Amino acid sequence: MPTKNINAEKIQGNLSITSVSATTYYNLPTSTFQQVYTASTEPRITTDGTLGPLRVRNGSGSDTNLNFAVENNTGDVTGYWKGNGDLFVNNLTSSSSIINGNLTVTGNTNISGSTTVGGDVLALGYLRSYNSSGDEGGEIFLNKAQTNTTLSGGVTIDVYQNKIRFFEQGGDARGAFIDLTACIGGAGTNLLSGGGGEINTASNLGSGTGLFAQKSSADLQFKSLTSTGGTVTISNNSTTVNLEVVPASNFTGGTVTGATSFTNGLSATTISATTYLGIPTSLTGGTYSNGSLLFTNNTGGTVTINTSTTYAAGVISGSTYTSTGTGQVNLPAIKVALYDNANNIEPILVYDVASGTTGTGGIPALVDQDTNYILVEYNGGTPRYYVYDNDGLVDDSSAVLFMVVYRTGNFVHTLEFGNQGAGLANKLNDRFIMTDRFGYESGLALSLSADTGIVMCSAGVAWNGPNRQSLTAVNSSGDTFFKNYHSGGIWTYTTTGKTVNNTYYDDGTDIVAATAGKYLTNWYFIGQETNGHLYEVFSPNQYDSVALAQLSLEPSLPELITSHAFLVGRIIVGVGATTGLTEGAFVNTFQSTNVTSHNDLVGIQGGTAGQYYHLTSNQYNNLALTNTNNYFSVGQTINGNLSANTFTITSTPVNTNDNTQILTRNSVTGDIEYVDVSVLTGSTAPSSFNYGLVNAMINFNFLT
Repeated sequence: MPTKNINAEKIQGNLSITSVSATTYYNLPTSTFQQVYTASTEPRITTDGTLGPLRVRNGSGSDTNLNFAVENNTGDVTGYWKGNGDLFVNNLTSSSSIINGNLTVTGNTNISGSTTVGGDVLALGYLRSYNSSGDEGGEIFLNKAQTNTTLSGGVTIDVYQNKIRFFEQGGDARGAFIDLTACIGGAGTNLLSGGGGEINTASNLGSGTGLFAQKSSADLQFKSLTSTGGTVTISNNSTTVNLEVVPASNFTGGTVTGATSFTNGLSATTISATTYLGIPTSLTGGTYSNGSLLFTNNTGGTVTINTSTTYAAGVISGSTYTSTGTGQVNLPAIKVALYDNANNIEPILVYDVASGTTGTGGIPALVDQDTNYILVEYNGGTPRYYVYDNDGLVDDSSAVLFMVVYRTGNFVHTLEFGNQGAGLANKLNDRFIMTDRFGYESGLALSLSADTGIVMCSAGVAWNGPNRQSLTAVNSSGDTFFKNYHSGGIWTYTTTGKTVNNTYYDDGTDIVAATAGKYLTNWYFIGQETNGHLYEVFSPNQYDSVALAQLSLEPSLPELITSHAFLVGRIIVGVGATTGLTEGAFVNTFQSTNVTSHNDLVGIQGGTAGQYYHLTSNQYNNLALTNTNNYFSVGQTINGNLSANTFTITSTPVNTNDNTQILTRNSVTGDIEYVDVSVLTGSTAPSSFNYGLVNAMINFNFLT
């Protein structure tokens, strides 16, 4: 077909063109047109002869290839239509950036920017939001209502972590969420619990006045709390309701019963009652106590009620006496508890007793050279000091002893009794513990197992102060056995031994191996405890006999024992023996006793075992073997020879005995000579002799 150049010509009728060769087309340079169907062999741009639309046909390429593409000036595709009908644009807008009308999408619509639709958006497929950043996923925004709303902004529905949230856009983001991790699989959690919800009601518990009134539709209705007369203040916060009783400024009429507390005090002209908690209301003076409450009359006619300890009859508080220096005493002001009777029958009254001095103000004077008893006595409700010469009126109820005084001229010798009215039970308990801590009731017999050496103590009952305790039986083999002794001067113990000590004694520094044939005295203790402990203290010495061992006294003890244990007995055993003499502390009295055999004494001078003989006083004084000064008295008999360098006779003999011969001193020569008794017979003695005997006539009897 021939070619033809057409320069801006109008063609009427049909024009069949196989190819177009032109430098421009509608003033557009043809150099800007390029073939876009690079894989197509029959690309076509046609018009519909009836409707007149412009059609762009794919060639032989895929329908997913671009039929129509829009590029920017750098060659980037910014929009396109594909042969399969897919349309992609960055922004799809009308002249006013709003699509006024229905937008029907039969396929997928991907919107990467903002799209404003003035009409309905109908999606025959899925409406998807692919937005996701951090904890937040897809999001849909719903605008708020124009009227009758208190929302700050619209409502947002979004995905946050594992939750689907519905919340106000603005304000403090009021809303709710559904935690999908708390739901069951298969979207099977019914948020309405069956579709209709629960039928709720409320009820009151207990037997008191309830606050629930009724249920009105879905509304649970409760009664309100009020205070008629304003005697109770009611306040509340976000979690609690607080009720406080307001003390009444005036309590008029009525009856107060039960435990009533007046925190701001109780003031009344009269109180009409016979008793209050067992306390008579007819108080006339002083302070009254029922053992747990104190009623005190104050100045101005008021009464103070306080708690107190339990009192006994006696002085409660006050200072001590002082001496006047003239044989009398100044008595202090005291507080005393007294019954109004002699039999300790309630009530007990607490009174203040004024100070005073014996011999003045109605208090009798102390009697000289005599014992004086100063009492505090009830005296019909007006307690007083009084002095008596005996204690016959002391009943420890309405009359208590304050002190005992013996007067010698200007001197006073006193015995006080302290504040026995306050805490008497505790003070007596302290005395028991400090002076007689443990008390025996029954059992606790100490014994030694025959031939085995096992020490045993039976079950029993003992007291520690006011504490009574039953103790189980213990023995050295089956229970813990503490063997106590000194090591290097320090107390120590072992628990490895299981039998009686028959080997060592404790000298106070260390244990010493005992000598065969000697005896040991071991001491045994148990604690007032439930631990099954038995304590042994080694013998403090070794003894020659059982009798000497019995004279031994309880040794010093370690703190392990003195802290909590008491003596149950002692066992005397021979060295190496497993049997011996057992003496229980509650049967035997351990004290020094007289030795029944003279030979059992220690420290005997002279003699030998079995030959400790006794002499009379006269025999001992005239025993020649012990007469170191060689003085002999009357009646001295010497059965044997007498040898001496010198004999001295200092007195003249008198013929008063039946001896046949005597020794006498020659007054001329000074020699000692035999003289027959007959020579001295008569009133005249030979003048050649100066008769004398040692120590006024010492006669010697000689065997002839």
